[in-house]
Amino acid sequence: MNKAPLDLTPLYDETVVFYNVQNLFDYHADPLNEGQAFTKIGTMSWSQNRLDKKTSLLSQVLHQITGKNPLLIGLVEIENAKVALDIAHNNELKNTTYKIVHFNSDDKRGIDCALLYDADKLKSLHEEKIQIRIPDDPEFSTRDILYFQGMDSDEQTIHVFVNHWSSRRDGVGETAEKRMAASKVLYNRLRLIQMDDPEAQVLVMGDFNDEPSDASIGNIETLLNQKEKPMMVNLMHEIQEKGIGTLVHNKKWLLYDQFLVSNNLLTPEGLHIIDKKAFVYSSEKLLHEFPDGTKKPNATFGGETYYGGYSDHLPIYLKLTK
Repeated sequence: MNKAPLDLTPLYDETVVFYNVQNLFDYHADPLNEGQAFTKIGTMSWSQNRLDKKTSLLSQVLHQITGKNPLLIGLVEIENAKVALDIAHNNELKNTTYKIVHFNSDDKRGIDCALLYDADKLKSLHEEKIQIRIPDDPEFSTRDILYFQGMDSDEQTIHVFVNHWSSRRDGVGETAEKRMAASKVLYNRLRLIQMDDPEAQVLVMGDFNDEPSDASIGNIETLLNQKEKPMMVNLMHEIQEKGIGTLVHNKKWLLYDQFLVSNNLLTPEGLHIIDKKAFVYSSEKLLHEFPDGTKKPNATFGGETYYGGYSDHLPIYLKLTK
């Protein structure tokens, strides 16, 4: 018996974006998290006007990266589905039928991961939150890894993971175990996919709070690439070698935001990444320039000081085609 064809628009020159949007909270108090600073009476003096300005700025950027609305938008540091959908329903993005994948996490600050996907071009097959635990630290909680499996009009599937690993706020060495725990969880899920379907197409994106050369990221590539044909490739190595980053700490550019992709997305057959490359979008309007000529992302906040900018991270993107 023949399957009924999917009612989807074929893919052609599509954009995938990942963006840490820096503390995108609504302005209502939530007793379940520590994000009370982002309320009308909180220390951040967060308001409907400030929220509207930020979501409008973010939606503009997401469209302007390539001049068209992305197929997939991975977002981190969002409080809930509503604020992510505020972006999707804004400016040019509202012309695309976006659906959202989002789960509430156990993060104490109340920030989560989310994925917006163009529902006219992809059908959702599976959505899941993958929790990260440390056996010796039962009190540990962080953002979940978001997993989405989608199908296009040719019934070709793609596996997508959105990550936001634990920060280095309490020290690099002191927090390394937390990021390694996330690395092991992601590796185990990728390994299961690889064992089930060696030709599976996989796209991993995230703010890993580690750089491509760090052990937590390197382990995923190394452990999965024991065979002659590697499964996963980090597209950000070349970018890191050029000294390009997505955020600034102590006047140094760091590359925490990354794409890792399955090797078959780098071949010209079927769905693949144009030019086998990813990019950092660093439009001048996303940057603040200091008097000495150095630059950093034009952030919404610096500490508790409101600047009204976009984010303390720059977005990254790649282009897919059939």
